[in-house]
Amino acid sequence: MPKSPTQNTDTTLNAATVAALIGTSATRVHQLATEGRIHRAGRGKFTLGSVADYLAARLAAAQGDDDDAELRAERLRKLKADADLAEIEVGKAVGKLVLASEVLGEWTRLIAAMKSRLLSLPARLGPQVVILPSAQAATELIDNEMRAVLEELADGEDGEGAGA
Repeated sequence: MPKSPTQNTDTTLNAATVAALIGTSATRVHQLATEGRIHRAGRGKFTLGSVADYLAARLAAAQGDDDDAELRAERLRKLKADADLAEIEVGKAVGKLVLASEVLGEWTRLIAAMKSRLLSLPARLGPQVVILPSAQAATELIDNEMRAVLEELADGEDGEGAGA
């Protein structure tokens, strides 16, 4: 189960990011810090936990002012979605999340490289296998070459430059 924003108090955000998350200006974020509603973690930095607490307090105030249960539910859904988006943005910013399209692209590239390297083995090994003295020697040659290809791919040597 992922941590809630209030559990991740070590993460800091700049004023512009906080402003975007809570739908206000950076100046207002600084005012909220001066009022003690958001905790400063340093000059121009604020803790994610205090921002989440501020959003929760806003939600509680909104619920107290509104008797319409459906509207309260929509506001709660929106604030939860905002908090979820904030966690995602922080995850991207600190390098803990990557786009699925990036992962898919990397896997596609690696599988294509593996396919290419493995399909080249018969043409490369055929001439060598026919001059070997035994089936055992041919098996060992093929096994060694396959393992070398797979180890190169595992080490990032895919013929397109390491990690490219």
